[in-house]
Amino acid sequence: MPMYSRLQSGFVGGALGSVFIAAIMLAMFVMAGTPPMFMATFNATLGPSSPIVAGLAGGALFVLSGALWGVPFAALVRTPTIGNGIAFGLVPALWLWVVVAPVMLGKPVFFGFALPKLSLPFVFNCLVWGTTVGWYAGADAPAADGEAQASVASS
Repeated sequence: MPMYSRLQSGFVGGALGSVFIAAIMLAMFVMAGTPPMFMATFNATLGPSSPIVAGLAGGALFVLSGALWGVPFAALVRTPTIGNGIAFGLVPALWLWVVVAPVMLGKPVFFGFALPKLSLPFVFNCLVWGTTVGWYAGADAPAADGEAQASVASS
């Protein structure tokens, strides 16, 4: 697959994964009153704003961010799979724990090892986003040589 197509698949897959995460966060907000992380990050970065502005603009920037994380995934992972996506999901999770939390949100590194703040980025970035970007980017990838030969031999 040409590099441009791989990068495009990573971008779209990353955006799609972020849309799924944003939907889960918004459902948590409606059911439990927990504001989505992207709203807090938007307010901390660009100043306090109304919940509607923070939700819409923060959500759009969150989806864009996920799409941009999909580009290096597609560039670095030659054979995208769900497993590779889950493993690569640790990179944006580490970014959140080590850079975003202390620099943008004023929280301790790894959110002070508080279990919900430590586990949710893992679940969202690795399991939801990683699964989605790995699946989407892998769906467009040609089969590996062994797989192609096995499918031809079985026909």
